[in-house]
Amino acid sequence: MKLYSTLISLFLLVGSTSTPLLAQPTHEHHHGCRYTKSQINMRAPTPAERIQFTNSVQRSDTIDILNYDITLEITDFTAKRIDGSCSVRFEPLLEDVTSITLDLLNLPVDSVTYQGSLIDYLSDSTKVQVLFSQELATENSYEVTIYYGGVTTVAASNFGGMAFENGIAYNLGIGLGDNPYNFGRGWFPCFDNFVERATYDLNIISSGDRKAYCTGTFLSEEPYEENKIIRRFSMSQPIPTYLVGVAVSDYETIDYIHEGQYGPHPVQLVARPGILAQTEAAFEFLPESIDLLESWYGPYIWERVGFVMTPRGAMEHATNIAYPTTSLNDGPSFGMNRLMAHELAHHWWGNILTLSGPENMWIKEGNAEYGAHLFTEFLEGKEAFVNQVKSNNLRVLRTAHIQDEAYHPLSGIPFEHTYGVHTYEKGAAMLHNMRAYLGDSLFQLGQKAVLDHYAYQSINAEQYRDHLTLATGVDMTDYFDAWIFGIGYANYELETMQVTPNGDAFEVQLGIQQKLLAATDYHRNAPVFVTFYDDDWNSETIKFMTSGEFSSHTTSLPFNPAFAVINDQQELNLGRVNRSFQIYEPGQLSTSSVDVLVISATAVPDSAYLNVVHHWTAPDEALDEPNIQVSSTHYWSIRGIFPEGFDLLMNLQYKGGEGQFDNDLAGETDEDLILIWRPTVDSDWEEYPFYNKISTGSSGFIQVLSVLQGDYAFANGAFDPVNTQEVEAIAPQVLISPNPTSSQAQVEVQLAQGAAPIRLNVYNMLGQLLQTFEYPEVSQLQVELDASQWDNGLYILEVQAGEARKAVEWLIQR
Repeated sequence: MKLYSTLISLFLLVGSTSTPLLAQPTHEHHHGCRYTKSQINMRAPTPAERIQFTNSVQRSDTIDILNYDITLEITDFTAKRIDGSCSVRFEPLLEDVTSITLDLLNLPVDSVTYQGSLIDYLSDSTKVQVLFSQELATENSYEVTIYYGGVTTVAASNFGGMAFENGIAYNLGIGLGDNPYNFGRGWFPCFDNFVERATYDLNIISSGDRKAYCTGTFLSEEPYEENKIIRRFSMSQPIPTYLVGVAVSDYETIDYIHEGQYGPHPVQLVARPGILAQTEAAFEFLPESIDLLESWYGPYIWERVGFVMTPRGAMEHATNIAYPTTSLNDGPSFGMNRLMAHELAHHWWGNILTLSGPENMWIKEGNAEYGAHLFTEFLEGKEAFVNQVKSNNLRVLRTAHIQDEAYHPLSGIPFEHTYGVHTYEKGAAMLHNMRAYLGDSLFQLGQKAVLDHYAYQSINAEQYRDHLTLATGVDMTDYFDAWIFGIGYANYELETMQVTPNGDAFEVQLGIQQKLLAATDYHRNAPVFVTFYDDDWNSETIKFMTSGEFSSHTTSLPFNPAFAVINDQQELNLGRVNRSFQIYEPGQLSTSSVDVLVISATAVPDSAYLNVVHHWTAPDEALDEPNIQVSSTHYWSIRGIFPEGFDLLMNLQYKGGEGQFDNDLAGETDEDLILIWRPTVDSDWEEYPFYNKISTGSSGFIQVLSVLQGDYAFANGAFDPVNTQEVEAIAPQVLISPNPTSSQAQVEVQLAQGAAPIRLNVYNMLGQLLQTFEYPEVSQLQVELDASQWDNGLYILEVQAGEARKAVEWLIQR
């Protein structure tokens, strides 16, 4: 039967348990754009800024920048000052061009020359406009040189621009908190947008024992005045301004050649002497990362693989990735490997091709983040990969719409949420879905084809979709409409499964229902993966193509399926989270990935297979009870292969209050909240007979004291009492004396239906099984329990006698 207790303070009563109230999956976020964005307040651009962005991009339709030749003296670390020049070679694309306007942030211009002579210009704190005396001819190239210098400006977030920090001068090409994000303008005059590409010559003057390391091929190092050197680099592949990197310090290097799938790759790790060994150790798996990314995305086309250690990062500067030294601390750990692979993956997604504008940031960031997931699969195996994908999907479901303030499409993300959870984590989740739609071989083929076709160009989502379709032969329209241009998520439920023997085979008829979380339209031509299990745990996974709310499917199996699971191996990221367990002995299971606070296997006479699904969509209300309000937000499905005598305890958490998951049922109070259950999807809901509610007001816990297979949901209201009367009729009578207990307690049990073996289970209020006591077959029992071994707090004593059960509260207080 159900038991209710309202606690003024759960935490005061539970005592000194060390288990957290809500376990969360581990997320090691990289200390780059995504991490920094979450620490600052981003804002939407003003109307004037939007016009400025548009004009900035439209300049690239009028003038094509061919090359920047930058000579800078970076020696004044005290004043944080740079001085030098930038020669800009360009070609007019239209007639009537009489000026060129370049972005340059807070660096005063001394003079401008053209064809060896001074030329007129206008400048302010954000730009310099060079004025020509006559129209420039198309098909001709021209060059102007801007002489400038001053104290550099760092982006408002401290991520972006040319910074002087901890004895290192370095730039980061994206300025978070600034409009626009591109931040090449922080150290040289340029067209600072995502679409303009040019080549670069970098000539950096340093002093003392400091040296410059830059994007591109190292050409030479020469003396330059007293105690100074100049180091020259050339980037002959066209890249946008934000991908150009420079770092100056007393650096040393680790250099080697890695033989990749497509040939040798020079590798250079740049770090200060004190952390050189630490850097080498942390990048232990860099060669494997190169191999993995080449296998999925094609040849690494750049001159070298380069990482330079900087105080802040990470930023995917071509061949010279700015990498945060803090990521080295734990060696080649999961977080280190993930960030390393993410930034390297940008040399395909973001460097080979970039995006038409920030509204399509998912193209590079989602692909780079999924590249890190693929590296986990390559390095640690399928199980670790699936766990990472599941953890990522759970983070998206929990936080994307909150941190980014709404459910957004990936393509068309609002400017102020460019570097949010949607772009990175949901972007990666949707690339995983693309892989499921296409299958591994076509996904690999399509990704390589897009990169090859749009090399050194910028693309939008429509171009991405159309070329994937062309390259793979699979129409990707429905995928993009659902997961890229649409909002929210689909979820799928196995409505029916009918099995008919047919010779040595078994014919299976399935009914699948599609549900929606914040989405507006049902997905069409979408794959759904169903895994069938027999009693011996043999399994087979079959892909079915579904459209609309309801779909029917048939298949043939070589075994009689005992049960079936949708999305068992996280083939898709959906509006649900799930996990399977193989259970061989009593104990607590790890369940944070399915939003179940605790599951404990309390009796395991033989091995069991358990599947838990948390649906982030509403259950169907198959009820004839007008006074019952079922949750409109979520429910759980518990299925598996349970041997006779197998038993579980489960602890579910509900959260009421504004903005919380269960606000529809417990907005102000959980007084009427109950737990309902159905054994199959087509059964009626009923109140579950064995649970205990622990309330803290509008939030709390539901302890399911014996878990039966079926679906579980929260509801408000009251059922006809006939069910609870039936349960009460067979429930044992239990008395604890004294209660509260300071040391010893007498427990008396009287069975209602004759003698049976009796088990006493003691649980804390987190649902953890603390101890079990077993007694032979009796009709009544009187025993003494020692409470001194447990801390002060509220506990649950559960009595099991065959099918009969009873749970009572036990307060230990000294």
